[in-house]
Amino acid sequence: MPRNESSYTDESTGLNFSSDAGFISSGKSGTIKTEDSDFGVKYIKPYKQLRYFPEGTRNCYNLTVMQGTHYLIRAVFIYGNYDDRKQKAKFDLHLGPNFWATINLEEILGAGNYIPVQDGIIEEIIHMPKSNSLDICLVKTGPTTPFISALELRPLRDDTYTTTTGSLKLIARWYFNNVDFSDSPESIVRYPYDVHDRLWNVNFDDYESTNINTTTPVNTTVNAFDLPQAIISKASIPKGAGKPWSRSWLIPNQDDDVHLYLHFAEIQALKPSDTREFSILWNKNTIISDYYSPLEFMADTKPIRTSSKCDGGVCSLDLTRTKWSTLPPSCNAMEVFGLLQLLQTETDENDVTTLKNIQATYRIQKTNWQGDPCVPIQYMWTGLNCSNMFPSIPPRIISLDFSNFGLNGTISSDIQYLNQLQKLDLSNNNLTGKVPEFLGKMKLLTVINLSGNNLSGSIPQSLRKMEKNGLITLLIKGNENLEDNKKKLLVPILASAASVGIIIAVLLLIIVLLLRKKKPSKASRSSMVANKRSYSYEEVAVITNNFERPLGEGGFGVVYHGNINDNEQVAVKVLSESSAQGYRQFKAEEKILGPL
Repeated sequence: MPRNESSYTDESTGLNFSSDAGFISSGKSGTIKTEDSDFGVKYIKPYKQLRYFPEGTRNCYNLTVMQGTHYLIRAVFIYGNYDDRKQKAKFDLHLGPNFWATINLEEILGAGNYIPVQDGIIEEIIHMPKSNSLDICLVKTGPTTPFISALELRPLRDDTYTTTTGSLKLIARWYFNNVDFSDSPESIVRYPYDVHDRLWNVNFDDYESTNINTTTPVNTTVNAFDLPQAIISKASIPKGAGKPWSRSWLIPNQDDDVHLYLHFAEIQALKPSDTREFSILWNKNTIISDYYSPLEFMADTKPIRTSSKCDGGVCSLDLTRTKWSTLPPSCNAMEVFGLLQLLQTETDENDVTTLKNIQATYRIQKTNWQGDPCVPIQYMWTGLNCSNMFPSIPPRIISLDFSNFGLNGTISSDIQYLNQLQKLDLSNNNLTGKVPEFLGKMKLLTVINLSGNNLSGSIPQSLRKMEKNGLITLLIKGNENLEDNKKKLLVPILASAASVGIIIAVLLLIIVLLLRKKKPSKASRSSMVANKRSYSYEEVAVITNNFERPLGEGGFGVVYHGNINDNEQVAVKVLSESSAQGYRQFKAEEKILGPL
C-alpha cells in the first residue's frame, strides 16, 4: 500500500489493513491490471496493490512481535501483470535468516494455493519467534523482480500447533463438503467465521463419500483450536456401509515430515444403540489410533505428529470402522503441515538492537542493510564481520568497518554495547568531539582506527595504557585538533631546530679548538685565525670517525677525539639537547676560546 494511504477495513472480510511503508525501507508500489481472476473471482482490495523490489538482492520487512508467541504468518502474491510484461516471477521467501519457500508463479500447485487463479500464491506458516523482532525477506534469485501483495500476522493460542522443533509450513487446510463450489468465493471459509482468519478450502469427493451436516451448534469452547461453526457443523462419511473413509494428496516436498491436525465432532444425534468408532491409519502402515469416537456435538482435535515420510510425496489417510461400530467413520476438517526446520539462529538480539541504534544515529542508508545483519553470510551487511562458527549459536558482531561511511557527529556511545567487538574502523568520516573513555574498557578490542576525522581533546589514558602494553593498535592520524597529534607535530619541529643548533655549535667548537693550538708566535697565531673555516656535519663525522671516541663529558655535552688531515688531532665538543646550559652560553664560551 502506498505510504500516504490510510488504514482501512476491507468490506468483504471485515479485516483492517494498513500501509506496509512503516515496516520496510525499500521497494516501489504497483497496482495489478486485472480486476478479477481467470475464474471470475473478484480480488479483495488489499490484493489489488503490491510492492515490488527492482533494487537489491534481499529486501526485508521488519515486524515487532512477542517472543514465544505462536503466529500465523501469511504472505500473498498476486502478479496481475502489474508491470505490463506478462513475465511471472520466481524468487525466494525467507523467514529471518532461514529459507521459507520458493515463489514460482510459473508452477502453481493446488496444495496450499487458496486463490483460484493462475497468477496467485499464498504461503502460510505457523511460527514462534525467538526474539521481539521478526524479518520476512524477499530474495532475488534470477532475472525476475520479487514482489508481494500482502503480509498478514495473527497471534494464536500457545497450546495449539505445538512442535518440539521447527515451524509448521501449511500444505493444505480442508473442510469436507460434497457440494462442488471450489471455484467460488463461498468455498473459502475465513474471518469473520474463523476468528484467526485461517483459510479453509472445501474438499469434496462425489464418488467415494457423501456429507452430513447439522444446524445444532457444536460446542467449540472446549477445544483450543477455535474451530468455526461453518466447518465443524459439516462432515464427510464414506459411501457404502463397510467402506473406509480415505483421502490421499500430493505434497510439494517428499522429504517433509508431515504433521496432521484432524478435527472431529459427532454432529448426528445418536440412538443408544448407535456407535461411531474407527481406527486411524496414516500412510497405509502407521496406526495412529485403534479406536476413536468423535465427541457428540463437541469439537475435538487429533494431532498426528510422525517422522514418517510420504512415499514419493503421496500421503494418505484412512479411517476404518471397527467391528463394534454401527456407523461409518466421519471427518469434519483437516490441516496438513510440513515441518520446516529453521536451523540458522538469528544474530544476537542485543547486537542487532545496538546496530540499529547506531544506524539510526548516523542515518546510515545501505542497500543491503536489511534483514539479519550477519546471516546468511552471503547477505551480511556491508561493513560488518561476524562470528558464524555454528548455526545453532547466535552470531555475534566482531568487527565494524565504517570507513568512508560519511558519518557525522560524535562517536556513538552505543558502540560500547557490542561487547564482542574486536575491530573498530571509523576512519575517513566527519566525526567530531572527544575520543570516548568507553573504548578503553572494551576488553576484546585490538584495533581502533579513528584516522581522518575531526576529533579533539586528548586520548584517554586507558587507551594509551593498552597501546603501550601492546594490547591494541590505535590509529589517530589526520585529527589535527587531537592534543596527541599537536604534540607529535611540535616535537619534530623542536627536534629539527635543536639539531641545526647542535650542528652549528659543533662547527664553532671545531674552529675554537683549532685556534687553541699552540703557535710559535703571535704572527702564526694570527695566521691560523685568518685561515679558520667552517665544517659541515658530514665532515665532522669524518673527523671524529662517526663520534667513535669520547674524551669526556662537560656541562654542554660530550667531547670527542678527532683528526684533521690525518696529522692534526682535535677535540670536538658537542652541545647536547639535554644540556643544562643553553646555546647562548655555548656561543659565549666559543668567543672566549676563539683568541687562544
